[in-house]
Amino acid sequence: MDLKGKVALVTGGARGIGKSYVDHLLRNNVKVVISDVNKTVGEETRKELGNKYGDGNVKFIFCDVTDEAKFEDTIKETIRLFGSIDILINNAGIAHELDPEWKKTIDINFVSLVKGTYLGMKYMGKDQGKNGGTIINIASITTFEPFEVIPVYSATKSAVNQFSRSIGAKLHYDLTGVRVISINPGMTDTAILTESVGHVNPNHTEAFAQKLSTFHIQNVDNMGKGLIEILKNAKSGTMWLIEDDVPPKRIEFKVEKYDC
Repeated sequence: MDLKGKVALVTGGARGIGKSYVDHLLRNNVKVVISDVNKTVGEETRKELGNKYGDGNVKFIFCDVTDEAKFEDTIKETIRLFGSIDILINNAGIAHELDPEWKKTIDINFVSLVKGTYLGMKYMGKDQGKNGGTIINIASITTFEPFEVIPVYSATKSAVNQFSRSIGAKLHYDLTGVRVISINPGMTDTAILTESVGHVNPNHTEAFAQKLSTFHIQNVDNMGKGLIEILKNAKSGTMWLIEDDVPPKRIEFKVEKYDC
């Protein structure tokens, strides 16, 4: 994919991994709309990156992705501002495990991501008279082993991978011309690592810290660099891992059918 002149929408783009995605997209001559529920940080990020890459290349729109109408309005506004949308990155996510917060984790991390994927196909799909495009869905390294301290979060991210590899399959791509790819970040130096501790069972906070200590915590910039490589080269329906401050790796599961 040639990124120059493309238009991207990044949900949860005000800080952390999302902000790194926005930074690297702008660096590669992509016009970007940042969407986030945090208006203050969102505007600060827009101003910071606008000063760096030009105010005309980056905009901020407040959006709660659980509000489907607002999510669709944000896509429409992206098209109004920049003339098209070519890339949608469903990055918004939380890791809240306590009752009843875990329901919001499912709603943001998976239900809204599914809605976003279908909205992306609606506004980018060739079957809708558009030019095709790319949807990046953000999963997590927590899907590859039991992650007992944040079970709901890891389950939603497992669902993201399976949904993305299925909706990104040839059956759908041939119809829409929209690639769907999942990215699984490794442990990354962002606020969610510390904030999540306050949203897990208090009896598990020590276990959470011990679990995190077994991972290398990568620099957030590695996520932005990895995104660009994936956008340029990945096929629809593929899953990717970005961890340990090294370039992205494709994940392939080879399972003998019903070999139980």
